[in-house]
Amino acid sequence: MLRKYVIVFLLVILTACHTGNPMGGNIKSFHEKLDKKNNHHKKVILILVDSMMGGLVDSSVKKGNVPALQFLIENGQYYKDVVAPFPTMSVTIESSIITGVMPDKHKIPGLAWYHPKEDRIVNYGTSLGILMRSGFHEGVKDALFHLNNTHLSPKVTTIFEELDQKGKTSGAINTLLYRGNYLHRLTLPPLADEVLNVPEAFETKGPHVLAFGQFSKPEILEKKELSDGYTERLGLNDQYSVEVTQQLIEQGDQPDFLMIFLPDYDKIVHKEGPHYRKGFEDVELYIQSILNSYDSWQEAIDDNIIILLGDHGQDHILPDENELGINLDHIYRNYRISSLREPVSHGEIAFAVNQRMTYVYDVHNQNLIPSLVEQALTEPKIDLIAWKDHKQWVEVASPNDQRRLRFKPGGEWEDEYGQTWEIEGEPEVIGVRIDSYDKRKISYTDNPDGFNQLYSALESQKDAPTLILTAKPGYSFQSEGTPTHPDGGEHGGLHRNDSLAAMIIAGTDQKPPNLRMVDLKQYIMDLLTENPEWRKRSSLVKETKEEEKEEPPKVKRNIANKTKEIVTSTDGVIGAVSVALDKELFVAVEVERWHRFRLKTLRSDLYELLSHRFKDYKVNISTDWKIYREIKKLEDEINDLSGEEVKKRLEKIEKSMKG
Repeated sequence: MLRKYVIVFLLVILTACHTGNPMGGNIKSFHEKLDKKNNHHKKVILILVDSMMGGLVDSSVKKGNVPALQFLIENGQYYKDVVAPFPTMSVTIESSIITGVMPDKHKIPGLAWYHPKEDRIVNYGTSLGILMRSGFHEGVKDALFHLNNTHLSPKVTTIFEELDQKGKTSGAINTLLYRGNYLHRLTLPPLADEVLNVPEAFETKGPHVLAFGQFSKPEILEKKELSDGYTERLGLNDQYSVEVTQQLIEQGDQPDFLMIFLPDYDKIVHKEGPHYRKGFEDVELYIQSILNSYDSWQEAIDDNIIILLGDHGQDHILPDENELGINLDHIYRNYRISSLREPVSHGEIAFAVNQRMTYVYDVHNQNLIPSLVEQALTEPKIDLIAWKDHKQWVEVASPNDQRRLRFKPGGEWEDEYGQTWEIEGEPEVIGVRIDSYDKRKISYTDNPDGFNQLYSALESQKDAPTLILTAKPGYSFQSEGTPTHPDGGEHGGLHRNDSLAAMIIAGTDQKPPNLRMVDLKQYIMDLLTENPEWRKRSSLVKETKEEEKEEPPKVKRNIANKTKEIVTSTDGVIGAVSVALDKELFVAVEVERWHRFRLKTLRSDLYELLSHRFKDYKVNISTDWKIYREIKKLEDEINDLSGEEVKKRLEKIEKSMKG
């Protein structure tokens, strides 16, 4: 039994696990903010689909078996080449999304990186082998506590923190990064404190709503049964993420901004390769489930701006395990390499392997970088080698190109993102193209946003001389305990195969300023906060719609069904009928014989329950058998009636209820 608990816990850590449970007073604050929300603004739902790529979306749409994605594309914007931050690992990417800055500012350099002050390689959960070597104790604390609370720089603000300052509510479901202003508790599986020598729980700061698997649900969902059992990876799965989202929407607790992570497809791609469509079609079903939380898909995008974003790409790795690996231990066999089992200072050099990219560190600042570069140039599987010289230029070389390049910020060359650079040498080394019409304009080919990516990654590791290695397509780095995926997918690198992901935006015509994930924070803030141009545009759209045609009453079948489900679970109620129209809810209940003496109390209790669950609805409830019969008749005929006809019938029922 003890072994079972440990294995389960390890699975959690391998996913860079964390969880949230609001502590005293947070839910009250959350509901107070909901009551004060500006109903004239749409809410924003950001759904991160691990490894969703444009080619995969295109082929799935062409097959005609992803109707939800097709609906969002046809009613919104679709981009195939959104650039992820580098290294292209989820912790770095999510850090950039929520802070709006690159690793040099937010200080999460990768899934693995060197921490000189603690004399160790930080690892948030690359593999079981890595954790066994580097120590579970530190790995648990890094993933559950340090990632959000000490490693993510306090000098930057997150979207959750900024939205709270502006009076907006927010939530994070199964995301790796979530720092906010509210105190939450992270609870570990049983016996973890004894077996792994870590506390039973950690305290962390997150947004108003923070959910992560079985460990702890938000208080507003604590009585709900969700997919978070041991056979369901403790809720670290797509189904749990979607179930929590549905509950928040349906019970009226959806915050202004909700960030959701769907992790399952990434695991499939690592095994099956980047173009495995079957697993992606499972993601489609979960997107449908979120849209089905509303009475119609159209209502979902009328009420929300939905952003569906892949967090990175995946490169297709060679099938031969002996061929695909770039053996770092062999390349640097003439140096004393730090082992994961000992302090980094025991070696001359150390590696932090992030699948298709690696940091190589000159641990004791012995001026080893030039010789480390020369050794790397002997391996043709390496694509690029980058480092900073003593004058702060970024130097770039390649085993496959005799030319050299160096660059730094602030020169006369301007790239497609408005960043300026000083360049010496041959920019083609990293796939930079000079504009044929404007000789001071440059664009990127194989390595999107390449200058900014390399510069920010090197700046994020300033405490020790650092070398960056990136792999050619088809290859991946290997060292102590590093996993590989023959004929599968891997990422982490700079190449477009790793960096480019798909994005679908529905519910707004406002376009993102740049197709980079680092720019999405400001885009979302503009959508959610007081923006005069956005307000003006929304007002014009609303006025135009009202002039064209007044909206007919809408029957809310989903709300009516949820109402009956809630009511019939109440002690003493043996039957219920319900009709919901626009923002009005009509309910009649059949009461068990022995409970009829308490009808007034029962009506009052049900009224309070439904009013809390459906905050935007006017609740009408009756225990009269005549009203029950009338609503039941309307319920049976409702599919054949227009909204106006339903409205007239309900007006008569309402008069009877008041009489």
